This record gives sequence, structure tokens and C-alpha cells, in this order.
Amino acid sequence: MDRINKQIQEASHSGALLTLEHRCGRFVVTKRIYAGIERAISSVEKQKLFRETTTSAYTLCSIPVLEDLKQDDYFEFTMPFIDGIGGDVITYKGNKVVADNLRVTLNSYLLDILSSGEEKAIPGKTFIDKVIDIKSKYQGDSHIVFDAIEKVIELSDYELIFPMGSCHGDLTLSNVKVTPDNKLYLFDFLDGFLETPLQDIVKLKQDFDYGWSFRKENKNLALKGKMFCEIAYPNMIRTISRLYKKEVEILDLVNLLRIAPYINPKDNITKLWLDKALSKSINSK
Repeated sequence: MDRINKQIQEASHSGALLTLEHRCGRFVVTKRIYAGIERAISSVEKQKLFRETTTSAYTLCSIPVLEDLKQDDYFEFTMPFIDGIGGDVITYKGNKVVADNLRVTLNSYLLDILSSGEEKAIPGKTFIDKVIDIKSKYQGDSHIVFDAIEKVIELSDYELIFPMGSCHGDLTLSNVKVTPDNKLYLFDFLDGFLETPLQDIVKLKQDFDYGWSFRKENKNLALKGKMFCEIAYPNMIRTISRLYKKEVEILDLVNLLRIAPYINPKDNITKLWLDKALSKSINSK
């Protein structure tokens, strides 16, 4: 159990404390959060309220929250342990059938959340303020990061029209799990600064276009990850990106820039990955 708990903790990207326990005949995972408690509570509420939908491929659902507890210095919640292919390993353990079904399910999901949203004008200042805040926290010296910040400011000189509505908020492949009974579970929902379906678009681009989840794998596994993403690529990403070109362009840069202040100074792999991703985003047509 200690070894499994260590593996689960190492897989956590949020800094939260994760523990695996055996209760009442089943395994459960408890996640304890010490920072950003109010945001964590809102994020868990999103996970609780997610509506299960059936597609022609997978049934899409969230991992249920069994219980939660707020204390003065932490917030924790407990979920059943779901056995399946998920997290970072899905790109090289998932086969073509998994990739095809993932594409179909994500296409259906993206269409659903877009159609249920409502367009709203968002001031460009929203994004200028966000990148100025990122810049104040960034301790690195990448000129590409600073170029991307200037690009966002340049693109944010007028109002933008965003479809506002429900979204996962952190929909990378690290936060999905496929099970043998044809279910696609979502977890680690995030209450973002802008609740828009386009947030899920740019989070998926983080993996499908830039390779976030397999950036630290060896060349063979990284190649498998790239091939998996090519097969599983939801074409709704491109369709919605054409409908909201400027909005996706800005949000994509902001999404990538938000990673910059939190990169470990010794993590050269992620620093190089971010530079490449930002360059690709800046130069995309």
C-alpha cells in the first residue's frame, strides 16, 4: 500500500496530498488541499454536478465524490478508486480502439457544452490583467514567455465574444480515465478565471497539439504519445477554433503562460516544452 500511495502522490500535479485506503470493501482515494481552499471547493462542486452523458463510444461521467470535509487549514474529499487506463499513461497504453472512442466522445462533449453556452462580450482588459499578474510571478528569463505576454496584450485591445458556460476547466489527458466497461471518467475539475467551453478547447490543445502529458517520456513513448494524439484528435477542436479564432488564440496563450510561474527552476524539460508550445501558438495561423 505504501508503494502504491507513493506512485499516486508522484502522479499528482497539484501539490495536494493523495492517499489510497481500503474502506468498506473497496479502495478510495482521498485528496487533501492546503492552498486555494475556496477554489478547490468550487472545483469539487463542478465535479459533483457534472451530468453523465452517453455517446456512441463511451459513457462520459465524473468520478463521484463520496464525501468532503472543510477544516480551517485544509479541504479534503474522497472518491472511489477507478481502475482503468488514465493519467499520463493513456497515450502509450491506450490502443487504436481507445483513441477512436476517445475522439468520438470528446467531439460529442465539446459540441454539447458549446451548444449549451451563451455568447458574451468579454473586455480585453480581462486578459491583460491576467498576463500582467503572471508576469509579476514569473521568475524565469525566457524571452519567448515575455513575447507571448506582449502578444496577448496586443490581441486584447478590444472586446472579444466568448461562449460562456460549463466546462471541465483542466481537461488534459492527465485528468481522464478509460475503464473496461466503456466509461470515460473525468476528474480534477478546475474552477477557472473564465468559465467558457473554450477553456476545455485550449486544455485539450495543451496535450493534442503540444504534448504536455508525455513531455517527460523517452523518445519511444513520446512518439507513441504523438501517434495516439493524432488518432484521437477531436476535430471539434479545429472547428470551434475557426468559429472563435481570436478568442482561442488569446486563451491558448494565457493557458500556456499560466504554467510559467510554477515550473521548477531545475525542470529544463518543462521550460523547453513551454518555449516550444508558446512559439507554436504565437506562429499559428
